[in-house]
Amino acid sequence: MTASGYLGRLKGALVGDPEAEFVLLCNFEAERAWGAGVAGLPAPPSMTTAPPAPAMEELGVCLAARGDRLLLGRPLDTSFRAYLRSAGISAPAGITVEGPGTVEITDRVLSDARALARLRAAAGRGAYLLPMGSTERTRQIAELTGLRYAAADPAVAARVNSKIYARRLVAELGLRAVPGTCCESVGELATALAAEPFEPLIVKDAYGVSGRGLMRLDTPARARRLLEMVRRRAHRTGDDRLQVVVERFLLKTCDLFYQFTVARDGTVVLDTVLETLLDNGVPQGNTARSPWADKHRAEIEDCAVRIGRGLHRDGYHGVVGVDALCGTDGVLYPVLEINARLNLPTYQLPVMQARHASGLPYSLSRQYTVRLSGALSFERLHTVLRPALAKDPDGAHAVISCFTPLNARAGEAKDGRTFPGRLYTGLFAPDPDSLDRLELRMRHCLDALTHGRDPKKPGAIHA
Repeated sequence: MTASGYLGRLKGALVGDPEAEFVLLCNFEAERAWGAGVAGLPAPPSMTTAPPAPAMEELGVCLAARGDRLLLGRPLDTSFRAYLRSAGISAPAGITVEGPGTVEITDRVLSDARALARLRAAAGRGAYLLPMGSTERTRQIAELTGLRYAAADPAVAARVNSKIYARRLVAELGLRAVPGTCCESVGELATALAAEPFEPLIVKDAYGVSGRGLMRLDTPARARRLLEMVRRRAHRTGDDRLQVVVERFLLKTCDLFYQFTVARDGTVVLDTVLETLLDNGVPQGNTARSPWADKHRAEIEDCAVRIGRGLHRDGYHGVVGVDALCGTDGVLYPVLEINARLNLPTYQLPVMQARHASGLPYSLSRQYTVRLSGALSFERLHTVLRPALAKDPDGAHAVISCFTPLNARAGEAKDGRTFPGRLYTGLFAPDPDSLDRLELRMRHCLDALTHGRDPKKPGAIHA
């Protein structure tokens, strides 16, 4: 097995062996596990129990090496696998999980005797389990199968992923913080919301993710309504405990993301700095070679090392992604939250870094939501996207990161209704103008999948 570049460095940091065999478990439900039983903002059940997007585990195909294993909800499409090989991506062998029950892949693994047997065979070869996020269920899988565990202790992972932990670590390290406070009771929330003079605020669940568990308070009246809802819940349950942070709403120029890896010996290495693309607060992708990322890179690298050392002191090792904000005054606020787990850019880094090294330093990782009227074959998708996938004379081209999420909700296409399919892509180019032309071409290609609807209109293409 050969694991070069980013994956080899990651394996070396986590287990001391760049050639180790890894079993990747892309458990996007980890945040739900960490936040279970934690009282946050009152929200409809549909928001507090929203399941992870279906088939997301296939994103691991771009991270794992050929000799690794990837747990999948369904077998990798053979045409997609052939495409990956043609794109220079060594797709791993898949272990299909057929266990019944929830959409959560950890539960399905634990109820699938055949998958557990294959994991025991990998354990016999000395393989390691690397989950996206370390939880009690992922550790249980390792214990049941004998796989060595490449991740941090689940209790440590849960603690350091809290936004309350992040704020306190920022204060301890003397880093620039968004003005705000941590609230662990209804009384503390009341105090935070009563500050005079009133300024617009953001209230966040300690374990909120991807735009969920977040509320903007623009007026004192909205603050009073939130406090009343929280008080009613506390009265009903007899428990006034709470885990939220209250922060001043800051006008911003952009959102930044940086990832670093904390090795078992405490060494901290900055992996990447990207500008995040948001839609209504929900991440839709990221771009490299951002002028704001370049401007603040030195400060970010210093922050990453200091944060990483703090995490290691508190028992954590592994991948860490941090969300940051650049204010309209150009000032960097280096920590909005700490995600001590694998992140979407983690899965894209091997392809991104290989393209950058080949002379395509400008990149855009983008999630597109496409309204479809029926399931789409990979052959059809490849044909439609060929103008974007084929290399331009200057080398610019797009790469499909995973395929199954595009059709994961095809069962909803009944009686003329469409369904939202998710397509994850990477776009690579030698300069900004070339990248802009490539994305425009990608959007025109995707428009063909929506039967000619304007990609800028709702119901067609959303990115």
